[in-house]
Amino acid sequence: MGQNDLDLFTRKLVLEDLRYEIGEEHELPFGLTPEDVSRELAKLDRILVTREDLLAKLRQRKLVARTMANRLVEAGILHKEQIKNPAYYRHQVLDYARAVVAEAKRPRSERPGGPISSPKWARRLGSSKDINANYLEAEYEWLYKALTGLAEAKLLDTVKTSEHNTRDQAVNDARLHNASGVRARLAKDLKDNGFFVREDKETGEQIFSSPLNDEWKSFRQRIAIGLSKIRKALEAGQIENIPRQFRNAEQVLLEPEDAETEFDEGSIFPFLAWMMDTDQATADSAAMVFKSISNRKQWTKDLLGKDYVETTNMETLIKRGFAPEGSKAFQPETGRMLFVSKSLPEHVMDRMLAKLEQVPGSSISKEEFQEAMRSVRPMLAVGGPKYQMILPAEIVDTLNSIRDPQVESLILTAIKWPNRQWKRWVLINPRRVLKYNINNFSGDLDAVFAGNPRALKKLPQAVRELYQVMIKGGTTPTDRFREATEYGVIGSGWAFQELPDINALSQFERLIDPQTIKRPVRLAASKMTAIWRGLQRYTWFRENWLRYAAYLDYVERLEAGESMSSIGYGAAKREMVDGIRDPKMKAAYLSRELIGDYGAISAIGQEIRVTTHPFYSWMEINTKRYWR
Repeated sequence: MGQNDLDLFTRKLVLEDLRYEIGEEHELPFGLTPEDVSRELAKLDRILVTREDLLAKLRQRKLVARTMANRLVEAGILHKEQIKNPAYYRHQVLDYARAVVAEAKRPRSERPGGPISSPKWARRLGSSKDINANYLEAEYEWLYKALTGLAEAKLLDTVKTSEHNTRDQAVNDARLHNASGVRARLAKDLKDNGFFVREDKETGEQIFSSPLNDEWKSFRQRIAIGLSKIRKALEAGQIENIPRQFRNAEQVLLEPEDAETEFDEGSIFPFLAWMMDTDQATADSAAMVFKSISNRKQWTKDLLGKDYVETTNMETLIKRGFAPEGSKAFQPETGRMLFVSKSLPEHVMDRMLAKLEQVPGSSISKEEFQEAMRSVRPMLAVGGPKYQMILPAEIVDTLNSIRDPQVESLILTAIKWPNRQWKRWVLINPRRVLKYNINNFSGDLDAVFAGNPRALKKLPQAVRELYQVMIKGGTTPTDRFREATEYGVIGSGWAFQELPDINALSQFERLIDPQTIKRPVRLAASKMTAIWRGLQRYTWFRENWLRYAAYLDYVERLEAGESMSSIGYGAAKREMVDGIRDPKMKAAYLSRELIGDYGAISAIGQEIRVTTHPFYSWMEINTKRYWR
């Protein structure tokens, strides 16, 4: 594909995406009108009818986008309603990018507390602002965010179900505390204000009740009726396309309800809200349960007063001692739950109540009731906080650090760019590249000899597979190779961490800024750059030899059931290794730490590396490695 082909490819993607936007009645960028889009698409289609090669690439790109979208739905990051656009193209709004750069120019003390709020990349409402038409940049951004989102979702699922998350235990203890308080007060009310209700026909037992007990039973009855209808609908398969994130809530609702305790709102309320929002067959039952649980909660809160514990607020549970000492609350998705409810204007309610008060014993006619119902309007209501975990403080701090960093200041950028270029020249220029690779390889070899010499047996296999994929190309990676890439073994070296901008990669540069004989200086420079990048590519290839070999050895031995006392911990932290259950993740961690993970430099180390000490990462890696 050349530059002209990329232009046709991009125009087709953008225009097909805009055609979908027209159908959604969204605004269009570039000052385009629906007529402009139709006209340009018709012109483009006449050209592409003879370009089966480009049409095949467009179909391939569509398949990639659809596959990624489906993975995001499966992970619970998106809903099916959000991936309806069959020709999705990332709308990277240029004004937003300019705002981010402008923000970076401001002194840190003048910036707001958090980063600039980014447009929801998966929720498009349309805009007349211009978007980025550079396919490489736009495609890279959304795929990067998608893959990062999938990795974060997987990580959060692991943390959520781990023993570190004590939320369920804390919530359960708080519920039992509230239930115990309610039982005590119901018993006291029955003793002080009890009255005879009836005699059981079978046992002859006299049944008593009290005002508080009657109120409590009414909540239980309404909740039981609504849950019974929902449970029957779930068992009959009448609720379709349930999002993945509600599967746990589905199982909770399928189980018999313990009406003596509170429901975990963070577990079932979003599911009930989804039923109402999507107008499922159980929407009315969900509304009944939703309202009854909310009313019961408020009743319980009023009854218990200061003794009541709010089970939806993890910070409160921590403060009141229901969580282990040293715990902190973590919310994967910040904010509160929103749901659609129905409201009746106040004047309509006043008119109906006035009629009932003026004429004792009167009732509301069917016509009056229907007129009142026509006044009902939907409204957006705010519920409790979205799902929160309770985790050890150090884990929360680590998870909070997994965020896109604020854009670098212009001063830092000015320092970083020449620093990086100089470092590349020092290490990979033709006069020094051989010396650098020998020194680097000997250092890695020394670590392998010290920490896991058996890994050298896997070196021939590792070099062979790396060559087939990274140098020769066109070869399908093995499952082990894919594992090593997914878990960060391949690509954790120095050269890969210094990866340039996507537009500057040799595979793409010719598409963005092709060099021809008409530009002899640029052409000559491009040939020199090709040599440079060839050396850099070889360095990437070479620095993964021992990393991948170590992974192959570790994972084989761990999956065979060999103990860590036999394998050895190498340069890894013993407690970290013992805490990892997945043998593949454990093997990846062991191999990264053995050879040195340049992608896991400390935050302060990253600042030092790009400002004052270009080779600080090597110092940090080796200091930790040999100490361990």
